[in-house]
Amino acid sequence: MSVEINKNIIVEKVKAVAKFIVKYKYYVATVIFAVWIVFFDATGLLYKKSLKQDVKNLRTELEYYKQKTIDNREKLELLKSDPESVEKFAREKYYLKKDNEDVFIIVDNTEN
Repeated sequence: MSVEINKNIIVEKVKAVAKFIVKYKYYVATVIFAVWIVFFDATGLLYKKSLKQDVKNLRTELEYYKQKTIDNREKLELLKSDPESVEKFAREKYYLKKDNEDVFIIVDNTEN
């Protein structure tokens, strides 16, 4: 008996939903279309939002690399013009030394 009553309740609810959809079919279609455009479409709003975030990140990265380029050009000009800076660069980066010098490299293994 209870299964039959539950079936009748479900059937009545389905009929009520069907009547609602038929009565307001244009509104239902508009809502479905709007949900589709916002969430599921390839050119939807969520996709465009993620693209805007990507563009913002890329612009930040571009500014970072522009600044790095400027810094490296300044270092290059300094290396081209000043022999002492060439010597300093060679000693710091490549551990070069003069013939009569001993070089000791101290590595700090402790981290924060």
